[in-house]
Amino acid sequence: MKRMMYLFALMAVAATVSACDDGTTTPTAPTPGAEAPPTYTAALLPSNEVPPVNGSEAGGSATATLAFNLTKDAGGAVTAATLDVTVNATGPVGFPGYTTNIASYSSVGGDLAAPGGDYFAASNTVQDAVLAATPIGGALFRSLDPLNPVFPGITAAAGTAGYIWLNGTSMAAPHVAGVAALIKQLHPNWNGSALASAVRRATTPMSCPADWQPLGPDDERLRCFGGSDGHTSFFGAGLVDAAAATAR
Repeated sequence: MKRMMYLFALMAVAATVSACDDGTTTPTAPTPGAEAPPTYTAALLPSNEVPPVNGSEAGGSATATLAFNLTKDAGGAVTAATLDVTVNATGPVGFPGYTTNIASYSSVGGDLAAPGGDYFAASNTVQDAVLAATPIGGALFRSLDPLNPVFPGITAAAGTAGYIWLNGTSMAAPHVAGVAALIKQLHPNWNGSALASAVRRATTPMSCPADWQPLGPDDERLRCFGGSDGHTSFFGAGLVDAAAATAR
């Protein structure tokens, strides 16, 4: 139910928000905690304009960036105020029997967490990832579609619409950018600091995984700290919550 809530939240801002990356992962065995997360940009623009799409690789947790109050300077260049928050990725939280919660590839130490999916983590299928819409003629769909015999259902199509199951910090950060855009639409006069505080407050607290053990010899996430104040090193302030964000 919560994952559907996120989907509807992002659909509500789809006309004005683009959250993109160049670092999605395919279903191969990850090195625990070692993904080099990309940086994402989400731009809040009039619905008759096309948002920019870009991404770059960076160390640490993924960064969700919301650009707002866009204006053009004398030279015609677009300038904007921005909000940046660092995001850790979760696996399929809520799936029966799945308690790890932190995605196998995710960094830790971010401001908050968001669904990034985690192939094979709960049901041992690619459907443990996040369902994303993509053109069937796009490079990503065409690269994953031949994998269906090995990973059933990793892609699906309806007419010209394509859908793929993806996991990565590249799935987590756009959830936060979309929620930040919803908050900005409700409170258009809020500055970046106010938006950052609101995004961090609009979370469901998450506890450290019970009896946590590193997932392999290369997993540097030796221990999850915190929890007494609702803040942990794995999940920050908690799992981003679109319903809580729009209720304020």
